[in-house]
Amino acid sequence: MKLLKIIPLLLSLAVATAQAADVNPHPQSFGTWQDADGGNFVINKNGFKEFAHVSAECSQKSKGYVHESSWISGKELAKSIRESIEIEDSDNKAYGSKMNAVLKTIRPNKKYLRIDVALSCGDGMESFIQLDKNNALRSTTAPDEFFRHAKRVK
Repeated sequence: MKLLKIIPLLLSLAVATAQAADVNPHPQSFGTWQDADGGNFVINKNGFKEFAHVSAECSQKSKGYVHESSWISGKELAKSIRESIEIEDSDNKAYGSKMNAVLKTIRPNKKYLRIDVALSCGDGMESFIQLDKNNALRSTTAPDEFFRHAKRVK
């Protein structure tokens, strides 16, 4: 009988611990990054330090945004990049060249850190995908995903 009383307590502690955890527990990704468009952004324990202003209609929802981290396989990442090249390359040959160069650095069996931030009431998403210590991708999804190379600034 005591076990039945303890289980809900343990579950509530586990949920509280999970909610209090940092979005990004990977210090090797922390720092200032610059994407190919010349925009600087900061990645820290909370994920993206700065992100889009929360619109009025979203402000009533939970923080107005969703911020989370996960791991993506190199195989899955390469597939997403190839799909973006197919969509974009007909209009922008330079994009295909840049992303084909990035594809050469991706190992199919490796897992890559991915941090996503999205408005809780929108359909777009920004992502950071760390490739190595000094290189990453910043992607925008709305609804198709497009990538920009990013380098660590500091």
